[in-house]
Amino acid sequence: MTELSEKLENAKPVLESIPVIGPFLVHLLARQDDFKSSSDYWDRRYRTGGNSGPGSYKRLAEFKANFLNRFVDQYQIASVIEYGSGDGAQVKLARYPSYTGVDISPKAVEMCRILFSGDTSKRFLQWDAVVPDSMADLSLSLDASISWRIPCSTPTCGGCLNLLGAS
Repeated sequence: MTELSEKLENAKPVLESIPVIGPFLVHLLARQDDFKSSSDYWDRRYRTGGNSGPGSYKRLAEFKANFLNRFVDQYQIASVIEYGSGDGAQVKLARYPSYTGVDISPKAVEMCRILFSGDTSKRFLQWDAVVPDSMADLSLSLDASISWRIPCSTPTCGGCLNLLGAS
């Protein structure tokens, strides 16, 4: 066992105790030798029957959906773009007039296109199909850690900064 492997093994109990993301981190560390890219990781995860993770299901998903559905309704948000849409479990609970889901995994995009094939208010794109001027009233990244320059254009809102605690 290498020194790094030993340190990671010792950190495992601490990581496992972190709500929501802990088990994912342990899983990711266990597979570090197999890691090629984020796209590859998520695509393999979905192709082998995995899902978007606990944040997209049950009480966590319901909490986010309740908050966002109220927000979209209150501020008359007409369009939503989500970066990291995953397997579509979270968006099943959403009530958005128009939704674009963007994901790094081709398999996730394929799954969502099938799942929502009868819903013309939703579309799904791979991350590299998004053009720089893709705009929406509300831009989301729920449970996804990404670093993109995302244009924000929310003329009907005006409350986003207040929501975040700014004045």
